[in-house]
Amino acid sequence: QDGAEHGSSSLFEAEPGLHAMAYCDVVDPADFCGRWERTKTEQNMAAFAAWRGISPEALAAALAEPEVQIIVECTRTTLTTIRQLAQREGYQEEYTVELDGSYELIPERLARVGNVLLPGNKAGTWMHRWDTEGLLSEQVEAVGGVEHVVRLWRTVRGREMVAVLAIFKMVGGREEEVLRARRFYRHVPFRPSWTAASAQFFSGSDTAENLALTVAWMRKAKAAGAALLVTPENTNRDRTYFKDGKPSREVAWECCETLEGPWVAGLCRAAREIGIWVCAGVDYRGAKAPDVHIGQVLVRPDGEIAAVHTKKVLWDYEYTIFVPGTAPYVAVDTELGRLGLLMCADGIVPECTRVLALQGVQVLLNSLNSRGPDELRTHIPCRAMENGVWHVASNTIGNPHTQGL
Repeated sequence: QDGAEHGSSSLFEAEPGLHAMAYCDVVDPADFCGRWERTKTEQNMAAFAAWRGISPEALAAALAEPEVQIIVECTRTTLTTIRQLAQREGYQEEYTVELDGSYELIPERLARVGNVLLPGNKAGTWMHRWDTEGLLSEQVEAVGGVEHVVRLWRTVRGREMVAVLAIFKMVGGREEEVLRARRFYRHVPFRPSWTAASAQFFSGSDTAENLALTVAWMRKAKAAGAALLVTPENTNRDRTYFKDGKPSREVAWECCETLEGPWVAGLCRAAREIGIWVCAGVDYRGAKAPDVHIGQVLVRPDGEIAAVHTKKVLWDYEYTIFVPGTAPYVAVDTELGRLGLLMCADGIVPECTRVLALQGVQVLLNSLNSRGPDELRTHIPCRAMENGVWHVASNTIGNPHTQGL
């Protein structure tokens, strides 16, 4: 398959006198079954965006969230898929298509939410079938008043699924290839059961020491069999953001890093080395001085940042220093289930967790800095019971300083 272009040469060349074999004759269709995550690896998607009139920024936004496809059943005649795009209205939909080459309606919500890269398909139809190149899906897209055929072939080799996207322009009843691009998916099966860990500790003003302390807790959690660790709010440093005895936004800016800084980079490196999910609280710089946010990063076991949540409900002194977040609450599809991020005072407001629950979140991850028993006794268990979800929380323990927040 490597180096062979779909349409120019078949994956399976027919011997003289024989018909070419369909992909499902060579590969067991059941090999497609399982949970597939789209990776960041792609080929020529920028050219596809240019053809479609999509700006690089819009394309990046559309591809930023790891799309998940759960193929429940794949046979020679039918395909049943659950598609997940958690950060688009908590999108999840199961649908079955016939692999007979006939056009049928795309499920309404899938066409509206999940088909954003092909908005010119006004008929809202698609077709699916096997051919020599793989499992084929096809739509007709109108661009610049000209009809184009958009084909997507999927093939599977081991733990990788390759999606080849090809665009053909209709000219005088003939097809002329415009471009082709590739996207890649990796097979990451659900974990039927797993252990969560919560590490509660105090972070001082030395960020390097705090990183080392956090990594030590990550190692302990992994050794105890945990798949995920939650740490407190502002795990990266103590809030010694004072000038002349008063809280200072300027001092906070000077003390904090960006999310691309060495502390988060070290956290990602450790997650990759240890092989554990980690959700940690981070005070971080905003887009312009002296804006600083209270944030939470969710890092995958491969070291990639899966999501960033910016605390929206601030408390007391926090409004004098920090800028609250305005982006929607974050839901993330993982092999552990659908995870939702929140921080401390976010969980005091029932509607915040309700929004996450309505997006299908199954496990809440909460980083706190309240040191208050009301969280343990009231807010954390209440938010779990109200929404029928798990709630993993970590709060800061103690503060040896006489000055601090």
